[in-house]
Amino acid sequence: MSDMANSESGQAIRETYTEYPQGDHTIAEIGDPANEDAWITSTLTYTIEP
Repeated sequence: MSDMANSESGQAIRETYTEYPQGDHTIAEIGDPANEDAWITSTLTYTIEP
């Protein structure tokens, strides 16, 4: 989780950023643990293999 502050509002930035290696690719996940309804749109989807 980031502890940076938004320069405009002065509030903490609370997003998370996680990378998962998948073969020759790296999958990135962006999340907001305080907002379960937050979303981002992508043209690509991948299944993360544990």
